[in-house]
Amino acid sequence: MAPIQKAVKVITITLVLTLLLSCSQVGMFPVTHKHQTKFLAEDTSSFHSIDIYARIPDSYKGENLYIILDIIPPREGRYSDTLSLPVRMDRIPYLGVDNGRWRDMKWNYRNNVKFTQPGEWRFYIRRDTSQPDSCATGAIGLLIKKM
Repeated sequence: MAPIQKAVKVITITLVLTLLLSCSQVGMFPVTHKHQTKFLAEDTSSFHSIDIYARIPDSYKGENLYIILDIIPPREGRYSDTLSLPVRMDRIPYLGVDNGRWRDMKWNYRNNVKFTQPGEWRFYIRRDTSQPDSCATGAIGLLIKKM
């Protein structure tokens, strides 16, 4: 192999490895990030289910994912709920997929919820940074379904 071809090959491999390593944090949100979900409540007589989903790095060694859920109704008030979501597969029945880099997980938060005020409800999920095993996560949010 000619020296120029060898140099091109080394440079190409170096660029590919650099690109792969720099993309290893794609989709990560820092612990301080607030995830927002908006929900337009039009039918205040219907019941809904609310699930929480999260994409957790496979390297996460904690037993729980600690979050704070802030709920802001359309007109007035603010509610906060501090949650400890179990992430160890042997502790909970959860819908999860482990692809070797991420664990995609889902927990049931509430069933038979009635939204008492019509309009836009806002939900903010943030990590509870007072807990020792807080780490960056991938996507996290709520799934709200009419029952």
